[in-house]
Amino acid sequence: MLEIFLIILYLTMNKVLQLIFIFISISLVSCEKEPVLELGMEYQGGRIFYLDKTGKHGLIAAPKDISVLVRWGCANRVIPGTNFTFVGAGLRNTERIVEFCDNEATAASFCANLKVNGYEDWFLPSKDELLLMYENRDFIGNMRNGVWEPYWSSSQFEPQGLAIVHNFGTGQTTYESKTLGYWVRAIRSF
Repeated sequence: MLEIFLIILYLTMNKVLQLIFIFISISLVSCEKEPVLELGMEYQGGRIFYLDKTGKHGLIAAPKDISVLVRWGCANRVIPGTNFTFVGAGLRNTERIVEFCDNEATAASFCANLKVNGYEDWFLPSKDELLLMYENRDFIGNMRNGVWEPYWSSSQFEPQGLAIVHNFGTGQTTYESKTLGYWVRAIRSF
């Protein structure tokens, strides 16, 4: 009888110790703090250049420009659904450009095919996302700032079939022919 009692006691104590271990493990995991995100911080493949009001979501710029001057693509064609300029529109614009400019080496396709530090969800920024990049270019680093340093956005200017460019040298936004070669810096959201 004593042996049965000792066995039951042993099993009970073993279960209690297991429960205590589980409780401590859960407590330690829940005490881990999320990193405090800041502009200019290296994060998820690039540098943060925009944070929303919560400070938990934002936009990241790739570490460097695409290495060659690139055409926007789809010259003399209006691509439906790419005239959006707001923050958050770049990804959708990029998807539409890639879909409609099949088999072309476009600014959007270079971004969509980019792989940096394990991240593969890059896109060409919309006009307003590109303006945020310009405003926060010191946090990004390696942005061109000479007299004539235009960067493509994914935003199209309808009905003329032009695309929106922001010149990081002058700070001006212009509408340009899609056949011209300009700089491209991919971004991603988190």
